[in-house]
Amino acid sequence: MTEGSVTAPKFEDSPAAYAVWVLERHADVYREFRRLCDERLRENPSGHIGSKQIVEVMRWFSGSRMDGDLAKINNNVTSLFARLYVLERPEHEDAFATRRSVWDSLTPEENERLLLAFERIRTRKWR
Repeated sequence: MTEGSVTAPKFEDSPAAYAVWVLERHADVYREFRRLCDERLRENPSGHIGSKQIVEVMRWFSGSRMDGDLAKINNNVTSLFARLYVLERPEHEDAFATRRSVWDSLTPEENERLLLAFERIRTRKWR
């Protein structure tokens, strides 16, 4: 995808490459998703969260842009972020109702690359 001067991998060509690009270049987007989920679950610990709803709130407050780029926050990340959140916060595994998605069909190599990019976010002091 090319928007302005930013070129991201096309999601349709490689969802894994797109996800790694988002996590490496826009870790702040996932961190904001995590912050909003944490906040919501503090208010209602046994509640359910809609990942799309969280992304819509992010769009509302961010002007639909990923900081420093012209790339928009799109729906390709919603189910990915829900899965990553549960991976990071297994105590909230019931917070999201997930359906089968492209993220469940990654090759082992793609999954490993994605998790490596995610691990870089998790191991930093941004909690």
